[in-house]
Amino acid sequence: QLSKSHLFFTVGIVSKNVSTGVISTGKLQFVDFAGSDVVPVSNNINDVKSALGKDWIYKDKSLMTLSEVVEAKCQFLRTVSYRNTTLAHLLRDSFEGDAKVLMFCCISSDVEDAQAVNEGGA
Repeated sequence: QLSKSHLFFTVGIVSKNVSTGVISTGKLQFVDFAGSDVVPVSNNINDVKSALGKDWIYKDKSLMTLSEVVEAKCQFLRTVSYRNTTLAHLLRDSFEGDAKVLMFCCISSDVEDAQAVNEGGA
């Protein structure tokens, strides 16, 4: 069964230095991105769209837009568009200022999954 949604979990942190009285705030965002589905092999785009539905199109668009944001930030571009998808907009403050981003990838080592990638099906 495939997940069709991204999952966001945000933890707000407030700490106070008891000796100086300085208050610091922070936020941890835990995000589970929905993965890309296996695209059926077909020469007809309508077959692919009908097999996967509209969720697939919007999910992959949001991940593509997020990758464009990451690329723009890595290239230190002055203008970064966060408005193209809700996903990029929600994660905007994670890419600005002195924010730190750590990403974990879960990659299947199953032989069948590797075969699907090699055949261009994923």
